[in-house]
Amino acid sequence: MLTLKAILALSVLGTVLVAPGVAYAEEGAAEEERTILFGAHPSTRGNETRIEAAESLQDDLGQQLGVVRRYLHWQDDPTTDPLIEWTIAQGSRPHISVIPRRPNGTKITWSSIANAPEGSPLDRDIKRWAAGIAALDVPVWFTFNHEPEIVGNMAYGSAQDFVDAWQRIVATFEDAGVTNAEYVWVMTDYAFSRPADDRRHAIDWFPGDAWIDHIAADPYNWSNCRVGINNRWKNFDETAAAVRNFAAGHPSKGLIIAEFGSTEDLDNPNRKAEWVTDIRRLMRTPEWSQVIGMVAFHNGHQEPGSDCRWWIDSSPQSLTAYQGLVADPLFGGDGVAPAPGPKPGPLACTATLVDDGVALEWDDFPGTEVLRRNGSYLTSPARGTSRYLDTKPLNGDNVYTVRVWLGASRVDHVCGTVNPVQPPPPVQPPPVQPPPVAGPACSAVVAGSQVEINWAATPEREILRRDGAWLASPTAATTSFSETRPAGTYHYQFRLWAEGTFTDTDCGTVTVGQPAGGPQCTVTAQGNNAVIGWQDFTGVVVLRRNDAWRATPRLANGQFSDSNLPAGSYRYSLRQWVGGGFIDTDCGDVTIG
Repeated sequence: MLTLKAILALSVLGTVLVAPGVAYAEEGAAEEERTILFGAHPSTRGNETRIEAAESLQDDLGQQLGVVRRYLHWQDDPTTDPLIEWTIAQGSRPHISVIPRRPNGTKITWSSIANAPEGSPLDRDIKRWAAGIAALDVPVWFTFNHEPEIVGNMAYGSAQDFVDAWQRIVATFEDAGVTNAEYVWVMTDYAFSRPADDRRHAIDWFPGDAWIDHIAADPYNWSNCRVGINNRWKNFDETAAAVRNFAAGHPSKGLIIAEFGSTEDLDNPNRKAEWVTDIRRLMRTPEWSQVIGMVAFHNGHQEPGSDCRWWIDSSPQSLTAYQGLVADPLFGGDGVAPAPGPKPGPLACTATLVDDGVALEWDDFPGTEVLRRNGSYLTSPARGTSRYLDTKPLNGDNVYTVRVWLGASRVDHVCGTVNPVQPPPPVQPPPVQPPPVAGPACSAVVAGSQVEINWAATPEREILRRDGAWLASPTAATTSFSETRPAGTYHYQFRLWAEGTFTDTDCGTVTVGQPAGGPQCTVTAQGNNAVIGWQDFTGVVVLRRNDAWRATPRLANGQFSDSNLPAGSYRYSLRQWVGGGFIDTDCGDVTIG
């Protein structure tokens, strides 16, 4: 059984009931008896080194980072990493995550690590890592392969393979006499809410209480910052509740928020700041007493088209909120605990059914207000507004509340429950459809890179479609069409318009030859530049560096130069969109300087 390095006391809370339907938590009323280490993964911007990025973040926060997150690859040496050396030198704790990938991009499977024979190269690698962690001679949070359940890690093996590899590494560290490592098992936040038949179900990946010191997850409030994905705004309590509940079943373990962040609400510049400030309130409640560390992901989500602003300084309001968090004594700061704010009396709030929806009215009150319906965010009224019309209430009971933020606290005022009785829509007879018109026989054939589509003559209007989109409108006398296509698979249809409707005829799916070996991608170092070259790619590709978007290059150029890189190791891949999904091709690793 491993020894948990930090058992922290519960905070003491006072609770004041203000009025029926109003809950008010008076935070900061008792002296805190625990300290939560606050840290960050300080991403670089411009020509910054990692150390410069960390120093700049500390300057902005006005407080030293308690933890610095560092992601390393299998071949790296923690004893010579500049950021780890800097972290230890200033007295902060390194959280080191190791990904089993080689410099050329080769993934080392979990089963090969678990079953590595004594004295084999892999066995020597594990022992090298054990010696490196021990040589740091300070307490280290150590993670093997964070977020193992994500799609990008499927090539490493199964959940059982991961558990076996984790246990092999910990056993080797213990046999080597490593005493300064605390083993942190890190999953995504959603893994803890997946059903038992889901491949990502967290318990399937759990190494066991005897093999870990801390349980961790990476919760994010995405909202609608990704293209085509519109999630509702979620406060921290909602994003991390599942891992909190899991950790409660393992009370001897610490709970670490290994990565976290919220995007900005572009319609409400204060909303992210409120999200951050609310963490100070949450961490003072008994439900969150297992938390010993929180590590902000100081970066942006850089997939094409996305606008996920995780940066601590994504707005002046966000930076101010984080400055308040790190100055809080609960997080090791030298400031003061958040003031509980004024104790309000009952806030008059009503919800009334009207002809065009539900009318909400409330008394004006100092603070930032949010309207909620059935426990979920509805809208953020403009400052000074005290009336809102919900024009689209849900069928059934609609429970409305006004949430008022008061410094580090929040108060929910219940306005009432409204059930709009909506008559069923009138039954309309189904429209009379004209009988379908049979389309002509149609076929698609391939000759080299040429695709030819043939069909029988018709007097009606004709359209050719490729992959569900318009391709051509041939004349009535035409019965064939040809085009040259790059390597790939294509689906053709013949659309016939007649009597006000159309009929699609399937011409077939064809494959234009792909060069042997498939797409290729390489990376080489040229001075302080990384030159990425490729061949045999088609469609749209994205160049990724260290698992984040770097550029969307033109395929015709055949290469891309990532210039003026600071010294360090970089991993590149090309992401190609195929059939509604994507395929990553490893270009390899390169070392600059």
